[in-house]
Amino acid sequence: MWYAALARLYVERVNDHNTAGIEELCATPCSLKEYHPNLEGFDDYFSNLEDVHHDVSSYMVPKVKGNNVLIDYQRLWIDKGQTSVVDAQDALTFDENGLIVRVAYSRRPVLQSKQRMRRRGGSRAHPLVTHA
Repeated sequence: MWYAALARLYVERVNDHNTAGIEELCATPCSLKEYHPNLEGFDDYFSNLEDVHHDVSSYMVPKVKGNNVLIDYQRLWIDKGQTSVVDAQDALTFDENGLIVRVAYSRRPVLQSKQRMRRRGGSRAHPLVTHA
């Protein structure tokens, strides 16, 4: 269950664009998605996606892999003056010390139309589902 709390902290630091804070949560080495080949990739990520924010709808800890947390979210950012939004799900895998060893898509991003965009929720608490 404490992996979900660490996943929330990871998302908070990503939303704060806190590269050093993200690095504190990651093991060495850490496998970070296709667009983050390494931790330095977060600086590029934050500079390429202006005002990027992750609006999380749930954190799930699957029964079969208790060291994983699935994060359902919408990623919002500004692109050429327009807000863009994708729906996606990430899987964070933790080692026995609670450090992130892998971040990967468990559902690839899907660009959303304006009709399907959720409002940004700010700092509201997100639901925690203990078993997927």
